[in-house]
Amino acid sequence: MPTKQKCPICRSPEAVTERPANYRYEHIGLSNVILVGREVAITSCRKCGHVTTGINNELQLLDVLGLNIVLSAPGLKGEELRYLRTMFDLTQADLAKAMGLPRRETIAEWEAKSRIFASPAAEVAPRLVLLGLFKTHIFESEFCQLTTNHRRLYDNFTHSIVDRIDDLLQTSETRPHYSARRVSKNKEWIAESVPG
Repeated sequence: MPTKQKCPICRSPEAVTERPANYRYEHIGLSNVILVGREVAITSCRKCGHVTTGINNELQLLDVLGLNIVLSAPGLKGEELRYLRTMFDLTQADLAKAMGLPRRETIAEWEAKSRIFASPAAEVAPRLVLLGLFKTHIFESEFCQLTTNHRRLYDNFTHSIVDRIDDLLQTSETRPHYSARRVSKNKEWIAESVPG
């Protein structure tokens, strides 16, 4: 049910806030993320027409989505690579160098694809680089919003990398959608893969 409040722009009391049960979170460049659980507040002003969207602990959510991408099954999409590269604050040239690629254009080409690699085996080495970049650019950053539970997920994944490489070598025809929600007990964001 919408609640009335003042508009953050014109200060009119004619603003209405709604909290949808599900919210398609597309403005970050990922087309397959749905936020579940009324953690989004959309405020619309009837007077000035301004619309504001707020998400509880959004910075943690952004980190969690990146974590979910690097830990997910094979079939990395171009938009997911672009999201990670942007998250790591790297240029296409920087990422190409980190992956040992001679051309920046290779990253641009990958980012334009719906599915980057033709086989899971081709994804193994780039995925290992992305895991390393996630550690140095996110976990080791003073701005990291992830909790010890998130770190445990990452550590379990990387410690069992031989098993995970076997998983990556399995074929997967479709990429999952991600359902993100906040856990009520400690209010941390979690993201789960949902078959696409």
